[in-house]
Amino acid sequence: MLRGLYYPRRCKHSVIHIHPGPQHFCPTIFTTTYLLRHFPNVPRRPLQTPDPSIVVFRKAPAGAGYIILVRQQTGEVRVIFPSELALLEHLRIISNSSEGIMISSPFKEGLIAALQGTGKLREQCSEPKYSVTIEDLDQYADQKWEDVLKYMVGGDTLNQDAVKKALTISKLIAWRDDVKDFDISPLGFQFLLQDRQTQLWFYVIHFLKCCQAEGSPIADALGFVFRVAYSTLGNFYSTEALTLTEKFVLRHFAKIGLCYHRKKKSRHYYPTPLGIALRTTSLLGRKDANEGFLIIETNFRIYAYTKSELKISLLKLFAKPLYKLPTMLVASITRSSVRRAMQQGLTAQQILHFLKVEVHCSSRMQSFPSSPFSPIPPTVSDQILLWEQESNRLSTTNGVLFRHIPKPLLHPLLEFTKSQNMCIWYDLDRCLMIISHSSRKAVKDKLRELKTITT
Repeated sequence: MLRGLYYPRRCKHSVIHIHPGPQHFCPTIFTTTYLLRHFPNVPRRPLQTPDPSIVVFRKAPAGAGYIILVRQQTGEVRVIFPSELALLEHLRIISNSSEGIMISSPFKEGLIAALQGTGKLREQCSEPKYSVTIEDLDQYADQKWEDVLKYMVGGDTLNQDAVKKALTISKLIAWRDDVKDFDISPLGFQFLLQDRQTQLWFYVIHFLKCCQAEGSPIADALGFVFRVAYSTLGNFYSTEALTLTEKFVLRHFAKIGLCYHRKKKSRHYYPTPLGIALRTTSLLGRKDANEGFLIIETNFRIYAYTKSELKISLLKLFAKPLYKLPTMLVASITRSSVRRAMQQGLTAQQILHFLKVEVHCSSRMQSFPSSPFSPIPPTVSDQILLWEQESNRLSTTNGVLFRHIPKPLLHPLLEFTKSQNMCIWYDLDRCLMIISHSSRKAVKDKLRELKTITT
């Protein structure tokens, strides 16, 4: 057994429960119920294109799919599901009248076109001049998405203003006045801990909200997202049938690696494995599998067995790097590094959750997969929590100091500031008073009024 390494034991004093905090992400977030809640204007436009039609049919509850299929085949629906029926009516897929349940013609035509592989959007187009292999698409997608994640943790600069705007609106990065630049937010730190598909959906959802806020037709944008998610990897698609909004979404997706569009005037585009990952994670392979890369010792030293600059940058947020080898980084968790991370908005629970998720598989309890015991040494986890409590003992408040206040005016002024919740601190013996910064003008006017009355 190596000296200093922590091997989990089933003892009473080594139990620590780590909660990752509120879950802001969900891999299956893009369902019809989510569309109704966040994009209420979408149902007003009938789902008349193949891609949204097939997605709604696949993602709809089982009862809604039954209504669509039975009404399509036999024309008579014998079993009624009230909630599913209301959902289909709200999406304007069906109409329930005295004549019975009728499927709208645009949705019916779009669904048939999707199932048969026909329609204007699926017509054949000419071969592209520059062919792209699946390996090239995979490499291109990984590079683009890694650039976005590296920028979030303070790595390389990102020359994409549209991507920066989406990251800012989604609150994954925030402006810091002390460094005069954008830095990762606590929500962004939690975002980096999620799997790849969850990251993609979270980003796409907030990007669609940006499009909706700017007045773009959200139905066109949603339709293109569906089209990319349900495309075939390796096939090329024409841009001639795309609307202006769909072309705008395509250019943005090319910047983050969901699509490959060689240049702005190119008439072909390719969906990448990341674009297909909006629908399924099967194309991600083992790249998204988390085997862990951290070995944590009881002396607060961390050995990171990785070559990824992103993981190293993420570790540097709360650990002090000591030295770096070709395939390993050695870092140490110190009081100053943890306090610096907490000043950026990170919490102890987030740091501990990251360590627990990224710990190497050899440090986990393989024989007890459902064990509540943490692979993090108790000395490390407890000390990080204590450092957070230490930093939370003191809080700072902006204020203005008033001194040399005449003693006859001190008590009336103190009563006024207390009644208005303006006083932060006072000293009657030394005639000092600290009031909130926002109430500076009101206190000065009150002091001037008291001086006028006494004179």
